[in-house]
Amino acid sequence: MKIRTYSALFMLLSTPVFAGRPLTTEDAGFIEKGGVELEAYYHRQTEPETPKLTGFHLQPSVGIGFNTQLGLGVDYSRQYNADFDATKSSGAFALVGKTGLKELTDDAYGIAIAYSVDRTRAPGESFRYDNAAINGVVTVPVQQWLFHANLGWARSRLAATNATTWAVAAERTGAIGPVDLAAETYGNDHDPAWVGVAARWVVKEDRFFIDASYAVQTGSSRAKLLTIGTKLAF
Repeated sequence: MKIRTYSALFMLLSTPVFAGRPLTTEDAGFIEKGGVELEAYYHRQTEPETPKLTGFHLQPSVGIGFNTQLGLGVDYSRQYNADFDATKSSGAFALVGKTGLKELTDDAYGIAIAYSVDRTRAPGESFRYDNAAINGVVTVPVQQWLFHANLGWARSRLAATNATTWAVAAERTGAIGPVDLAAETYGNDHDPAWVGVAARWVVKEDRFFIDASYAVQTGSSRAKLLTIGTKLAF
């Protein structure tokens, strides 16, 4: 299994609370004290001449006050061969958080710092501490648009590498009735960038969402990543 097969998966897992799901780019919003969010999604990654990887991700998060939220992301994945037989399993769990430095409002930009640490389990191995990351986040509202920019640093202990990470995204809220649409690009200074699109159906305002995303990695690998998920807020 090539290391980059897991790169998008662990980028998704180790980044705290995405821009409202299903974007990988984070936003500067944070959960108010006492608030709870539960995100769950299916993901499927494919790449030519590489076994398919599918899995499920679950992440509860809670606002603890001081403009801060904390969460736990858990991911389980299975690798499939050309005959669609499951051959290997892998997993990870991450402690994630985000702290607002300047509150995001409908009329003013927000700034936040996101951070995470995780333990990963490659096929046939036990869980081991691997990734740590910190990410600066800015969100700028412009009428019904939200523009996000991320810049951060990540460390993989197992691979003994550091990476500069980045992401930018644009969201159009209420683009088609209750459906929000978005586009993004994200990556790091070691691998080709990803380009993706996303949609979010607001089933019940501020409470229940259904979402999906699709991204393609640029360069020769042409890996593809699909996610389909939901979010509940309490």
